[in-house]
Amino acid sequence: MDLLEQLQTSPEFAGFSLDDLTALSKAMVVKCYPDEYEFIREGEKGDTLFFLIDGTVLVTRYSHLHGTAEYVERLRSGALFGLISLIDHGNRAATCKAEGSVTVGSLPRAAFDLLCNANASLAQHFQFTIARQLAKDTRIYNQALSKLIASEDQTAFYGTIRAASFEYRGIERRKQDRRSTAERRKKDHYWSDYPENN
Repeated sequence: MDLLEQLQTSPEFAGFSLDDLTALSKAMVVKCYPDEYEFIREGEKGDTLFFLIDGTVLVTRYSHLHGTAEYVERLRSGALFGLISLIDHGNRAATCKAEGSVTVGSLPRAAFDLLCNANASLAQHFQFTIARQLAKDTRIYNQALSKLIASEDQTAFYGTIRAASFEYRGIERRKQDRRSTAERRKKDHYWSDYPENN
């Protein structure tokens, strides 16, 4: 199965048109990677989107409570990863490593931006994909939090809350997000129609 066929069968790209997927497949670079290859390291800046064509990728996240990397999930063929930090220019939220040899398609930010700027349909579909990814991540962390609450392990529970508070950057992050949004709007021709944004 070639990359285009794989994209067509992946739930991550449900709703994308054939033209959109064709453009995406042409922009991606497909390579085979060995066991333990680290695609993403938690805390580092992200500049590449990955699509898992064949194999398994292990996702882990550092626990401030236990001081070790903890299992989050295993990604299978057809999974998309690295999308959120590619969009918000933030740090990677988890580490992603190959479990055994894998085949992966990659799309650097420059190519991603070029595709989305040239193709409104593709950009819109990626927005829906981002929403699905955020919903999935929320479910995963809600389940983990529910298990902590049910375990009645107060040390683990409060340790997790402290870790989450430590990672949250508070009011400065919100100010930064508002500034970034304002800058993006000024660059977008849609917003240039409004006097207050000129």
